[in-house]
Amino acid sequence: MISKLFPGRVIPVTFLVLLLAACQLDSISLPGTGNSSNGGGSSSGSGRDSHDDNDYSDNDFLHGNDSLLTDSSCAPTGSGTDYPVGPGQSYASISEVPWGELGPGDTVRIHYRPEPYREKIVISTSGSEDDPIRICGVAGPNGERPVLDGDGAANDPDDS
Repeated sequence: MISKLFPGRVIPVTFLVLLLAACQLDSISLPGTGNSSNGGGSSSGSGRDSHDDNDYSDNDFLHGNDSLLTDSSCAPTGSGTDYPVGPGQSYASISEVPWGELGPGDTVRIHYRPEPYREKIVISTSGSEDDPIRICGVAGPNGERPVLDGDGAANDPDDS
């Protein structure tokens, strides 16, 4: 399935793990960024979790380690741009998000919809340790999670 999502492309394993985890969890925090459920503290006034010494493996993300959950609202951090995707949101589809322009602190919130998102994602920019680029799923009214399915995924029109 991964080769169908990213044919002919090499992507960092950390991003791939983050993307897969975002599809399975309501929201995640990156390794080493800390959060209130894993011993990290909040920075004063920023609403952002501060750095701590926790060292999580990629398996923690793949197997749904609940200690990595932040809050279920997937709220934007305030330090970057919010990109809400889904029915009734600013972006109707994943391909409308300007992936090549994402920067530190940006949050892409993919809202639940009954049908899977069949689109490809390519990120060519970087966040920072203090301001990561976050991609997270927002649950539906009954706790349903958004599904990203690479089978039959459409290419980004700008990726020709």
